[in-house]
Amino acid sequence: MSNMREVAKLAGVSVSTVSAVINDNKNVSGELRRKIEAAIVQTGYRKPSAEEDDIGRTIAVILPGICSSFFSPLLNGICDIANEHNMSVMLLDSKRSIKAEAKLIQTCVRRGIRNIILDSVCDIPHEEEYFADIRENLIRRRGMRVAVVERKLADEAFFSIYVDNYNAAYEATSHLLDRGCRKLVHITGADEFPHTRIRENAFRAVLQERGIPFDEKLLLEGDFTPLSGFAAMRTLLDNGIAVDGVFASNDQMAIGAMKALIAGGRKIPGDCAVVGFDNLAMSSLVTPGLTTVHFPIYQLGYQAAYLLKERLNGKKPQPWVKLECRLVVRGSTRQGKTDDWDLLGW
Repeated sequence: MSNMREVAKLAGVSVSTVSAVINDNKNVSGELRRKIEAAIVQTGYRKPSAEEDDIGRTIAVILPGICSSFFSPLLNGICDIANEHNMSVMLLDSKRSIKAEAKLIQTCVRRGIRNIILDSVCDIPHEEEYFADIRENLIRRRGMRVAVVERKLADEAFFSIYVDNYNAAYEATSHLLDRGCRKLVHITGADEFPHTRIRENAFRAVLQERGIPFDEKLLLEGDFTPLSGFAAMRTLLDNGIAVDGVFASNDQMAIGAMKALIAGGRKIPGDCAVVGFDNLAMSSLVTPGLTTVHFPIYQLGYQAAYLLKERLNGKKPQPWVKLECRLVVRGSTRQGKTDDWDLLGW
């Protein structure tokens, strides 16, 4: 089925002018109206029913785990845009399965949903092929609009909203070394997310630049859950490996690692300093407060929904939005630091 953009292109006018004619706005001149009506006939366009219009203004949000604390502010940002612009939101959970993610995308196609915000679990080796297929079959063939969060794609057919994971992780690792830590642990995230390897690479680069040998035993595998952070640190302590600094790839694993350190009789930050990534509300509520990289999660969702809204309204915003991170220093790396509290964000 053709759309207003095709009518506008054929008639040589804006989408808003086509909309004015379809909705019988009397301010459009007779000549221009006849030109647009001819284009409507030629393209076979018909005005969507109320039900179809509702579907056309629906944003499908496909996330890899809706129970994760990370996604609450992201969804808040999406819903704020949706509420402001008479759009609705449909939440879908891939449960970190690329097969489930692909099926959910096809569900959106079958239901006629044309706006998708996607936090994909496609791994790096398959990224180019996977997103090329989405570009051809969804965006180009069906005119769908897709915003990808937490991942920068070179393909400008997509919207990409992302942060500079490398520099943020570099600053977090440098902070531990600057306070005197020399035997650092890095707890990685899940392999399906590209930022897992980016943050690890930054960690390795800082150690190399500072002349500190990299010890593979101090690279611990996590999956972004608190339990994985706890288990990784507990295994390290049980093996009698002494460390004085931890950089975890997200706050939830960092807090799990802190629980293991405290249970093992270690003082934070006296015996071991800890840094996380995300600045979730809970990072300000644990004791000591967690030093972490502030990730603008609300803006991640807000910008993704805003870009889809703009494209839906016939505008052509830039496809890439880079959000800024910053290090938030709390008591987990600085003794006696007075911590802030976030009693609203959880």
